[in-house]
Amino acid sequence: MYPFISNTWIMKTDLRFDSLVLLSLVNDVSEHVKVFRNCLRDQDSRVRALALKKLYEISREVLLGFKDEIEGMLSDPDMKVKQEAIKILKKIRTGPGI
Repeated sequence: MYPFISNTWIMKTDLRFDSLVLLSLVNDVSEHVKVFRNCLRDQDSRVRALALKKLYEISREVLLGFKDEIEGMLSDPDMKVKQEAIKILKKIRTGPGI
């Protein structure tokens, strides 16, 4: 009915994704853990998957602090999100360097 509304929503989705990409390029992920964690609840599965991919870069000790939240991502409808969550959980389980 109002195509500009749906186009605006898509634009905002793309903008959130692009912003997350740029944030991870210019800053260390560990400086913005809260931002990446908030993105785990985003409507766009690309944003959720990218947030998990970037969170993988932080230390195991920090990840342990929100392990339950990451485990919850295993029920995400998007397979890429689930795969990224599994990678983090393996890192938490096995520890660094294994």
